[in-house]
Amino acid sequence: MYIKITHPMANQISIQDSPWHYCGEGSSEIAFFMNNDWVTKVIPEFDDYSDAQAMDTRVYGYVPNNLIDEFLDKYRL
Repeated sequence: MYIKITHPMANQISIQDSPWHYCGEGSSEIAFFMNNDWVTKVIPEFDDYSDAQAMDTRVYGYVPNNLIDEFLDKYRL
C-alpha cells in the first residue's frame, strides 16, 4: 500500500504487512519514496527501525503500527 504524505524528505510511504515482509503482530514494514525514487537517507522519526541501506533501497522493519498511525496523522496528504 502506498500513501501520499507531506513529509519534507518523502512524498510517499509504503506500508507492507505480509509473510514476505519484516512485520509481525502489531507491526509493519515501511519504506519511503520521493517522486517515485527510494529515499535512502534515514527518516528521523523511524531511525530506530531502519535497516542498513541496501544498494538504492532502505526499509524499516517491525515498525509498531501505532507509530505509523501517529506519523500518518501528522503527514498524510
